[in-house]
Parts: sequence; C-alpha cells; structure tokens
Amino acid sequence: MSLFTFFLEYEGGTYITQITAKNPKLAIETWAKEFDLHNKVEFADIFEPRFQEKLVESLDLKLFFPIENVINTWTFNAYRLDRQATIHLTKTDPQS
Repeated sequence: MSLFTFFLEYEGGTYITQITAKNPKLAIETWAKEFDLHNKVEFADIFEPRFQEKLVESLDLKLFFPIENVINTWTFNAYRLDRQATIHLTKTDPQS
C-alpha cells in the first residue's frame, strides 16, 4: 500500500487529505467517495450543493495528467462542478 496526498484547490481554499491505496487509480476513487464535507460546519457555506456527487461524476482517469518534471504527481480539474476545482495528487513517501 502507498500513501497518496491530495491537494484540492477550491473557492480560494486549499484542502489537504491523505489516502492509503494500492495505486493512484484506487487512491483517486477512494478519495472522491470519502471526501467529507460534514467534518466542519463552515464547509456548508463554501462547497456547492451536491459537491461530492459531482466530484465523483467528474472522475475520468484519462484526465489526470502528470506534472512535468515532478515525479509521482498528477493534476486534474473536476469539470462537473459549477465552480473551478483543481486537484493535485502526489504519491507520498511516508516517514517512519
């Protein structure tokens, strides 16, 4: 299992989460399905209605592009959302 770090840029904020998965594809799918908008009250004012559902609908692994000259890092724009959301994914080397 590998550790993956997600950086979601949305409405002027950056939201960072980590997922453990066998590969980037499974990490992306797990992250989108588990993205929790209910862990902070203020998220209701920030995220658009049906955010998580639209995020999952936006998943097209062909649209995750590697970032040039940066190893184990990809970027993606969630195109089904009403407002722009950019997601960066990095396979992270956990420290012991």
